[in-house]
Amino acid sequence: MPKLPINLTRLVVEEELETLLESGAYPQNILAPYIQNILIDEVLCQIPNRYILIEAENQNSLPSLLSCIATCTRLKIEDLLKRSIRHHCQQQGKRWDSGMAVGDFSPEPMSCMR
Repeated sequence: MPKLPINLTRLVVEEELETLLESGAYPQNILAPYIQNILIDEVLCQIPNRYILIEAENQNSLPSLLSCIATCTRLKIEDLLKRSIRHHCQQQGKRWDSGMAVGDFSPEPMSCMR
């Protein structure tokens, strides 16, 4: 059987972005698919990516495989997404009027990532 390369990190970034967007705390323009792809790519460039090879018929096991991404990495991903969203909103001259304060964004990258 042929095996497919799967970027587990990308799946987690997509999952975390979806969770953030479902909160409703972000401007509607962030919902555009091309902006979401930009946000995802920006985060993936800043963290190590984990790949696996999986047989095509075993793709149903992907949700359980996502648990191998550590909580620390998930927190780092969430922080990077929030920073990226804030950056894009500021670039567009939008007022940041979500429920999040500027202090909700860590000034330094989390030390658990190498």
